Amino acid sequence: IAGRGSGSPIVWNDRVFVVSAVPTSDGVRGKLAFNTYCFDRETGKLNWQKTAVEAVPHQDTHSTNGYASASPCTDGKHVYSHFGSQGLYCYTLDGELVWKRDDFGQMNTRNSFGEGSSPTLAGDLIIVPWDHEGPSFLFALNKTTGDTVWKTARDEPTCWATPLVISIGDRKQVVMNGQNYARSY
Repeated sequence: IAGRGSGSPIVWNDRVFVVSAVPTSDGVRGKLAFNTYCFDRETGKLNWQKTAVEAVPHQDTHSTNGYASASPCTDGKHVYSHFGSQGLYCYTLDGELVWKRDDFGQMNTRNSFGEGSSPTLAGDLIIVPWDHEGPSFLFALNKTTGDTVWKTARDEPTCWATPLVISIGDRKQVVMNGQNYARSY
């Protein structure tokens, strides 16, 4: 697979989804194509590849990290690829773009170590962590439309944690680790 990505591949039935950030060939130094790939699980054949966006990242990343560090996730109908400052992209399992959210702003990570928190699905929501050296938040988006359902401020600096959704009785809780505290929402 071209480029670099440190997000975990995910598998849904006969499909494997992977993300990567690939240097472009248009001559612009540092410009990357933020890609989602779908492979056939049995043969390894590429079913489809989609470029979410081509951009020059605004900040460096650690030498052991790439710019496609968040793992994608799927509910079996859509696959969600999160590229941090470059946005969150929702595709059908056949690679058609359903919606995108590229309005979260620029994440500035401690020591320019890079971005890498993965989103988590919770029922009809996709939970998106946004901890960095600026105003930090936890977003809950409608997974079908990408619209914000709720957003809560977090008193946390850079963190690379992925939200954990648990049930307490009949209520769902989003547990999010941080540098200062682990909190439940």
